Amino acid sequence: MIEGNIDLAYTFGKSDLQQLHYWPIGSEELVLVGKRAKTTASLAQFLQSETMLILSKNCLYASILQRIYSAHGIHPASKTEVGVFETLLRLASLGMGIALISKTNAREFGVTEFMELPQEYRYIDKFIVTRTNYELSPLERQFFKISQSL
Repeated sequence: MIEGNIDLAYTFGKSDLQQLHYWPIGSEELVLVGKRAKTTASLAQFLQSETMLILSKNCLYASILQRIYSAHGIHPASKTEVGVFETLLRLASLGMGIALISKTNAREFGVTEFMELPQEYRYIDKFIVTRTNYELSPLERQFFKISQSL
């Protein structure tokens, strides 16, 4: 995006890069998925001895999940980087670890075994991002307005 190859993108969360401008368009609810999600009494118990399943080590969801582990004084048993979202969900459903995903994605992929998070971790802001001095075209402005209403 900074190099000019992409003009506009959806993103969750923001970076501190001055070259990018973020337009808020809402928030997304996050949930933890894994085989024991419905049967475990507490978040701390659910995190205990579980492998962290992540899409990539630089993924925002991975850093949020790591923050949740740290806040509870728990270290993940290990981290497994899975490059495909459907594979991540399958591994979680088989009990091979836990993953942080959006509740929208959970519904979209038919995931019913999830744990809702405490309020301080539950929501993440959604944005449309452009380069700082980028001028939206009329079509992009319409797209932006529609995105705000979704």
